[in-house]
Amino acid sequence: MEQVNHHTKINASEHAVIWSQYVNDSLSRCILRYMLHDVKDEDIRDLLEFALELSETHLEKTKQFLSLENLPIPIGFTDEDVTVDAPCLFTYY
Repeated sequence: MEQVNHHTKINASEHAVIWSQYVNDSLSRCILRYMLHDVKDEDIRDLLEFALELSETHLEKTKQFLSLENLPIPIGFTDEDVTVDAPCLFTYY
C-alpha cells in the first residue's frame, strides 16, 4: 500500500490556540524566572525548575508549529518584561 503524505493548513481557531499558548508560556517563563531567583525551599525550587523547563519546551514547539505554517512568531513576554532581582512581593518558602 502506497503511503501518501498530506499536510493540511491549520485553521484560524487552531492558529489562535497556538498563538495563545505561546503568549501564556512566555508569561509563565517570566514569572518562573522571577520566583526561582529568591526561592529558598529546595522542593519548591525543583518544581519551579520543572515548570520552567516545560514552558521553554512549549515555546520551542509552538515556534516550530507556526514556522511550518509560515506564520509570524508572537513577541510574547520577554526578559525585558521582568526584573528578576526586584524585591520580593511575597514569601513562598
